[in-house]
Amino acid sequence: MCGRYSLGRTDRMDWASFGVAPLDQLVPRWNIAPGTDVLAIRHAGDDHETAWLRWGLIPSWAKDPAIGHKLANARAETAHEKPSFRAAVKARRCLLPADGFYEWQVVAGTRKKQPWRIERTDGAILALGALWEFWRDAAGEKIETCTVLTVPVNEALAHIHDRLPLILEPRDWNRWLSPHTTVDKARELLHAVPDDTLSAWRISDRVNTVSHDDPSLVTP
Repeated sequence: MCGRYSLGRTDRMDWASFGVAPLDQLVPRWNIAPGTDVLAIRHAGDDHETAWLRWGLIPSWAKDPAIGHKLANARAETAHEKPSFRAAVKARRCLLPADGFYEWQVVAGTRKKQPWRIERTDGAILALGALWEFWRDAAGEKIETCTVLTVPVNEALAHIHDRLPLILEPRDWNRWLSPHTTVDKARELLHAVPDDTLSAWRISDRVNTVSHDDPSLVTP
């Protein structure tokens, strides 16, 4: 799964590679959690745009927005079949820039979980594959939300968890975002990155508390 990530090293954002104009004064965030607004890149007209989406997808047909608390992640293998996600798989794919994410490893024989920090080995910004949706409340206010797709883990990180967020390479960003990409073609991108793409290390359990939001969270 993907329950927390960060975009703390905002100076590493290559806005041009995402096809969008830079955002002024993007605030570094080291402990991004579901239920908060997250930066997304999505298709708009003939181009791409930035958008702030609430993390936790609310389907357009939902009666209660609380369903979003349960839909922060979607399994990539089955999302195109699920009523909550299938419309978004077809027409509302997006990318969430991140400089790394966190995962929790079950400690054998205990009830503890060891947090790990995971980043690209080359230090570049990650693009997490996601879906977005819109929902209107009783007053007609439009709320845009998103979910992070997950895939089976690669061999290198299998000792930590059995799932990884979908991570898309720059060469595939346009293909993922384009409304002209069919569901079948988009699904060809739903796989884990190669073993040498990511590096991981143990970190303090300070990351468990969402209010802790500073660079020290990623210190080994």
